[in-house]
Amino acid sequence: MRSSSGFTLLEVMIVCAIIGLLSTIAIPSFMTSRKTSRKQVCAESQSLIGDMLDLYCLDNGKAPLVANFPNLGSVKNALVPLNRPDGYIRNRTVFECPANSASSQTDYDLVTSEGLVIGFDCNVVAEHN
Repeated sequence: MRSSSGFTLLEVMIVCAIIGLLSTIAIPSFMTSRKTSRKQVCAESQSLIGDMLDLYCLDNGKAPLVANFPNLGSVKNALVPLNRPDGYIRNRTVFECPANSASSQTDYDLVTSEGLVIGFDCNVVAEHN
């Protein structure tokens, strides 16, 4: 009597087929959840920037006017000053969209209405907005 301790070719092929089937199901699901999480991080960043701008304006007696904040750079400099570590936002990467593969200074745009800054829009991916 001979003892065989290995797998047959059929068993190996069945295992490979099952792994292939599971990966074809799992990879698109993973990509969808990754896109959803990036979208959520982007929305949270926009909300955080808006909330901190409101807090900055209240603390400093300013209004969120386009005259006070003409571009995103002025908002960034007010909320994350380079010369002080005690800014309203501690990390400048909040101003970068996670869906953008390259570091950019223009991931968000100001949303204005009648001379007031009312929010921020992501201009990296259209489906974020």
